[in-house]
Amino acid sequence: MNTYRITCRETVYFVKEVKANSEDEANEKLHANVNGFEDVEEWTEEWEIADTELKEEHEKHWVDLPPRRNTRQKWPKTSLFLDFAPLRIASDRPNA
Repeated sequence: MNTYRITCRETVYFVKEVKANSEDEANEKLHANVNGFEDVEEWTEEWEIADTELKEEHEKHWVDLPPRRNTRQKWPKTSLFLDFAPLRIASDRPNA
């Protein structure tokens, strides 16, 4: 039996609450420090298989590199509970 490395890609949506005087200011604050605001809600909308290869034939490529921009820290899920919407997950997360 073979072992395969399957790389998946998902579209994750998340909601943050930002206090600001305008929508532009709120967007700028979030863009400057996305990890500095609490996740109010998060869910995975869809996912797909991006690549499949035999483990023995694996070569490092783009998927093995850490992202350089537009990244946010994912907190470990605590007090995890499922909402009634499909694939929607809500949890307690500390402020960054």
